[in-house]
Amino acid sequence: MAEEKSLEEVLSLPILLADRVSKSAREAEASKLECLDLAKQVDRLSQMLRAAVRLPLTAAQSHQTLYEQPIRRIVADLAKNLDRALTLVRKCKHSGVLRQVFSITTTADFRKVSNLLESSIGDMKWLLSIYDSDNGTNLSLPPIASNDPILSWVWAHTAMLHMGQPKDRTDAALELASLAKDNDRNKKIIVDEGGVPPLLKLLSNTNSNEPNSLISVEAQIAAATALFNIVTNRDRVRHVVDTHGIPMIVHVLTESTIRVQIPVANLVARMAELDPLAQEEFARENVTRPLVSSLAMDTILDDPNFLQSGKTTIHSLVQLAGKTTQPLKSNHTGSFSYNSDGSSRSGSGSGGGSSTTNSHYHYNSSNIRKERDNETPEVKQKVKVSCAEALWKLSKGSLVNSRKITETKGLLCLAKMIEFEKDELQLNCLMTVMEIAAVAENNTDLRRAAFKPSSPPAKAVLDQLLRVIQDGNSWTLQIPAIKAIGCLARTFPARETRIIGPLVLQLGNKNVDVATEAVIALEKFVCAENFNCLEHSKAILEFNGVPLLMKLLRANDWAQMHSVVLLCYLALNVGNSKALEQARALNALEGAARSVVAQNPGLKDLIVKAMDHLTLYQPGVPHPHMQPHLLLEEVLSLPILLADRVSKSAREAEASKLECLDLAKQVDRLSQMLRAAVRLPLTAAQSHQTLYEQPIRRIVADLAKNLDRALTLVRKCKHSGVLRQVFSITTTADFRKVSNLLESSIGDMKWLLSIYDSDNGTNLSLPPIASNDPILSWVWAHTAMLHMGQPKDRTDAALELASWPKTTIGTRRSSSTKAGSRRFSSCSATPTATNPIPATALFNIVTNRDRVRHVVDTHGIPMIVHVLTESTIRVQIPVANLVARMAELDPLAQEEFARENVTRPLVSSLAMDTILDDPNFLQSGKTTIHSLVQLAGKTTQPLKSNHTGSFSYNSDGSSRSGSGSGGGSSTTNSHYHYNSSNIRKERIMRHLKSNKKSKLVVPRLYGSYPKVV
Repeated sequence: MAEEKSLEEVLSLPILLADRVSKSAREAEASKLECLDLAKQVDRLSQMLRAAVRLPLTAAQSHQTLYEQPIRRIVADLAKNLDRALTLVRKCKHSGVLRQVFSITTTADFRKVSNLLESSIGDMKWLLSIYDSDNGTNLSLPPIASNDPILSWVWAHTAMLHMGQPKDRTDAALELASLAKDNDRNKKIIVDEGGVPPLLKLLSNTNSNEPNSLISVEAQIAAATALFNIVTNRDRVRHVVDTHGIPMIVHVLTESTIRVQIPVANLVARMAELDPLAQEEFARENVTRPLVSSLAMDTILDDPNFLQSGKTTIHSLVQLAGKTTQPLKSNHTGSFSYNSDGSSRSGSGSGGGSSTTNSHYHYNSSNIRKERDNETPEVKQKVKVSCAEALWKLSKGSLVNSRKITETKGLLCLAKMIEFEKDELQLNCLMTVMEIAAVAENNTDLRRAAFKPSSPPAKAVLDQLLRVIQDGNSWTLQIPAIKAIGCLARTFPARETRIIGPLVLQLGNKNVDVATEAVIALEKFVCAENFNCLEHSKAILEFNGVPLLMKLLRANDWAQMHSVVLLCYLALNVGNSKALEQARALNALEGAARSVVAQNPGLKDLIVKAMDHLTLYQPGVPHPHMQPHLLLEEVLSLPILLADRVSKSAREAEASKLECLDLAKQVDRLSQMLRAAVRLPLTAAQSHQTLYEQPIRRIVADLAKNLDRALTLVRKCKHSGVLRQVFSITTTADFRKVSNLLESSIGDMKWLLSIYDSDNGTNLSLPPIASNDPILSWVWAHTAMLHMGQPKDRTDAALELASWPKTTIGTRRSSSTKAGSRRFSSCSATPTATNPIPATALFNIVTNRDRVRHVVDTHGIPMIVHVLTESTIRVQIPVANLVARMAELDPLAQEEFARENVTRPLVSSLAMDTILDDPNFLQSGKTTIHSLVQLAGKTTQPLKSNHTGSFSYNSDGSSRSGSGSGGGSSTTNSHYHYNSSNIRKERIMRHLKSNKKSKLVVPRLYGSYPKVV
């Protein structure tokens, strides 16, 4: 953008035009009288323009700044009128006939130009009058503003702010405040015409015209009120920021009296609310210091522990506020810096401020303290309300302001206000705490620093939040208190139980909004991101929160959605609780799921997981996809019955006999295969194996559908009457389609029977049912081999399954079936499986919390701990990695491992080959590393197992019993019986082979010290 011309350059053009018009008018040979009249008007304008040229010099001599906007606007319009006058008078220069023909001028032309010049004379007369400070504010209407009187009033009042007397400047600020309050157009005019800088200058309490004078408090209040009424949107707030107004505002807030601080604090609150950039600028100027200081006025902070802390206290901040005598550095542009602790800002301008200028900002702190002491309690209450609101708006979404409030010990002050104050002040302080907590929720550093459970400010705030929640006097106070508690959910340790109780109690609040906020807060306590979600979930059940939650499911849509989310988290964390079962949580979720998912599709996965979890734990509840409570014999009985009916009906058919006989042959073959499948459980029991049922159930369910379609088709052919044929038409295409379906079922059953034949090895052929998903058939085949295969085949199957989960997530889902993960663990627990492949497969599968929880639910942890205790080193490596991953991903797995005392074998392996020669340590009262090594060598207790793979390992301080369909025999138990001496020999030989020259520490079975071999 081109550089703006100076005022002298702007005025030079119309002056030059005026001289040319006057000269041409006097040289005119036609219409001489009219031209002379124009010349008189132009001469008058020329005098006024030359008077306007002297205005900048006059303002400089009186140490004032000249308000140029109206001069530039009026002079630009005046130049256009003079140009039209010059064109007119030049037409009258010659009087020849030919000249008159080509330059006709009429009386109407002269009258029109004369009127324009007369308007310019009125504009210039009004312009010069508004710069005469002795006459006060000129509220007359210049011709240029005849269609827009607001513009002239803004010009007049703004000029008075620049060059008026103290009383006139105050009146002008009040008038601008009133105009800005009317409508947005007036606000825009004030900003566009440069009304903000003089208001900021008036607010900052400077008057260059009288260096030793102090503007009255009323002038500052008027300026702050006008700015408050102007900055009602982000653009106008940004304009104040761009004119370097924030340092001035912060200085006034620090150094002014209480009556001035009220509107200034309101101004800070509005600017911070509307513009994040203003929040940052206020933080850079450390505005929270004077705000907290004023808020803590007349407040006694009597906590000795808090007052003796290492940082500055509120009391000391109040003292500092009274002792501040540092001057404010200023320049002519209004950009300046205020030197305070932790806050500095330098401004650049046209000139530096002198000592005389600096003295404008020098306040007598004793006078300020006296003024504060003499103020009425009502005024003090108002300034506290305004400061609390400003802190609320500043902290909203601002990390730096929230941190500054907590660093200046603002939390304790806010806690005191919440405790002793009422109404608006109490609400503003609560909202401030809520916004700081909301910022801390997403910032770990602030959460740990400001809301550390052991810090006195955090304790004080927490006590007041809980008191407000429990009082229940006002829901407007309860809602921000509950929100603040919810935002700090990750701060509270598991032992902090006094938080959950009041929140659970609010679930039954008559006000639905309060109850919903309590639900949202509890969500944050029990969600997966909260490390203590399990303990918090148990606490909610202990406080009888489930019945109250069930009632909220019948509330409005917002409450219902959050209630469903909280119920889902409870189901995932404590799904095996009696409280959820008694409250029929699964039925409640099923009833509310449809409407909630319709409005919030993102919750579908969470609801499905919760329902699956409840289905797993609650007895007698059917699964939506399969029926595990039905025995395999019952599952197979239906398709066998259907096959018999299809075969009989096909042979009795009177129409399409050939096609029906072909179908009967296929169905007979299927019937034979189904009866062979019925014998599979008996065969597995005789060979002391468990039958893998998933593929049987899946294929038989598909087979039953095909048989049902075949039965429907052959029944249409039972009668051959004409009427029957009309109403039951069967075509060759129908028979072909059903025949293809039955042929696919024959292929599925043939493949199914082959994978349970251990002599044939793993069958990697593709059944028709898995034609679109070959991975599924391979997982079924390998998992079946894990259940019933020979040792080498089982190892190969585990190796294949270990390699697949690395590739795709879908493979992990297929591999992490209930039977598959159980067989991995039991395969690792057998004495023949001394290789690490099963553990590697499990390690590759459990890559998220759901799959880890699946292993926990299938009672895999006791097996893993047993393998870690009794296996060789090669197996212990991947098993230890598996333990690490599961413990990292799921807190529940951590607890289960602790219950099974997994640290004993881990420490034992960690202490292998280590000399512990400290007699004091060996003779201590607790178990030593050496004794753990000895215990690891002496352990010979067998592992109790059953056919389901759920078992318990009896060790010191660790026990777990599993339930299954049948107890394990002595033969089965012997699979888990390890000879510890063989394990020690294996470790010694492996170490000797790797390093023959090294000394190997072998723990002795008897004695206190290890022996060097």
